[in-house]
Amino acid sequence: SSDMWSTGCILAECYTGTLFFQCQDDDVQHLKMMEQAAGPFPAAFAAKWQTNAFQYHLEGAPRVLWGLDEEHRAGAMVRNQRRVQDLVGHRQHLSPFVELVQALLQIDPTLRPTPAQALGSAFLHMPVAE
Repeated sequence: SSDMWSTGCILAECYTGTLFFQCQDDDVQHLKMMEQAAGPFPAAFAAKWQTNAFQYHLEGAPRVLWGLDEEHRAGAMVRNQRRVQDLVGHRQHLSPFVELVQALLQIDPTLRPTPAQALGSAFLHMPVAE
């Protein structure tokens, strides 16, 4: 399942031409960028980690607690992290691409498609313009 996550990152990077998660050497910053791009971490998943990076809100959803403000370079990197659904803008014909990348970048690895399931994606069966 980690290889499927990597595949999602690579597809996003091929489309944008840049690293999808442009973070410095900071694990919590990377978690915050993952949360911003792919959505909140499931409570049970976050509870398994040996970190104080998660803050639980009243609604029970864990959120990554990260303290650098937006003026700091690393804070700006987090703020500018693209959400998967925003990769292609208003190009509706690329929605199968976004659906595939969203599936591959599920935070919970048990929800990610297997390689065989990913190969069945509508995106991989779109006609190619000549």
